[in-house]
Amino acid sequence: MLIGTSTQEPTYTVDDRNKTQRISAVNSQDQLNQATAKFLFNSVSKLSEINQAQQYHYRYNNEKQFARVLPYQDQYGLDWLIVIVVPESDFMAQINANTSITILLCLLALSVAIYLGVLTARWIGDPIINLSEASKAIAVSDQDQEATVTRIKELNVLADAFNYMAAELKASFLELNQRVAERTSQLQEAKIAADIANKAKSEFLANMNHELRTPLNGVLGYAQVLQHSKDLKPKHKYQIDIYSCGS
Repeated sequence: MLIGTSTQEPTYTVDDRNKTQRISAVNSQDQLNQATAKFLFNSVSKLSEINQAQQYHYRYNNEKQFARVLPYQDQYGLDWLIVIVVPESDFMAQINANTSITILLCLLALSVAIYLGVLTARWIGDPIINLSEASKAIAVSDQDQEATVTRIKELNVLADAFNYMAAELKASFLELNQRVAERTSQLQEAKIAADIANKAKSEFLANMNHELRTPLNGVLGYAQVLQHSKDLKPKHKYQIDIYSCGS
């Protein structure tokens, strides 16, 4: 029998003789009260067997319901059962809302993390790319390249080392070019001196040839004249023949 309900439905009826009669829970005007009572009657053989708090769950209108049954007795002979029914949606709604909020916050956090990751990658990657490009430029003989200094301490150390290396390479190239220029100048001067010496040698040999050929021609001429002389002795003729071989 119904003692009280939160649905504000009547818990008793009055007949024509003004006599009240309580309403059975299974005949309650509230459909949920009816379903709960029928479930309890089907779950236990006697309601009096429920002597401690019990929890049950069942489905009503395709929705899960949670029921808690508490026995209540006192010294005045009251023997009641307090039944509390809560639809799953009543407390799951807040959980679902919290879950949705949690998912949204996770997505937002993920988006922020991705954005910050991209910024960080660019913040770190751009100086490294600049160092790489500067290295390639130096590789093709462009010693004026310098690495850009950044706000990252480790990359600053690397950039300073790179700039120092580039300066040293530039100084080495300048010194090497200067030495090559000096050596080229020395070789040019040596070539000029060699050409002058070769020309002087040629002139000396030409002059010497002229100076030697003039008296030698005279000697050869006299030898040829003496060869035709009839009164020469054989010994003298042999010597004149030897001189004649100089021609």
